[in-house]
Amino acid sequence: MDARSKRARVLRLRAYIAAIPKRLGGVPLTIGSKDYTLNELGQVFQEELDAILALDAASAAKEKAVLAERTVKARNRALHRTFKRFLQAVFNDDVTLADFLLKPVEGPRTKLETKVVAIQKAKATREARHTLGKKQKKKIRG
Repeated sequence: MDARSKRARVLRLRAYIAAIPKRLGGVPLTIGSKDYTLNELGQVFQEELDAILALDAASAAKEKAVLAERTVKARNRALHRTFKRFLQAVFNDDVTLADFLLKPVEGPRTKLETKVVAIQKAKATREARHTLGKKQKKKIRG
């Protein structure tokens, strides 16, 4: 286990808190040019341990909340999609749909090149089959 890991720090802090009153007696200590009583030293380590444990609890709560949000989102996905389609079918004006932050449904846009090719194919087909319209048939005599 890495000595810098959170788990190692928690174990070390718990050991400090347990061993200070047991092993150091009632003698005040000077550590880093500061005097500490045993209670003060224990409180410093306990405060750090409490902060780590609070962070772990908050992280677990966050993970639980994220999982709950994802579950609800997945469950409601079809409802959102259907409701959006319903609104777009019922209200086809920009103003009303803007209240729902939606836009009207636009039909598929056919590119100009596609239309030109389709018209050319239709003309070629009519010519190949000798197809005539009503007015063209009326003009034929004989």
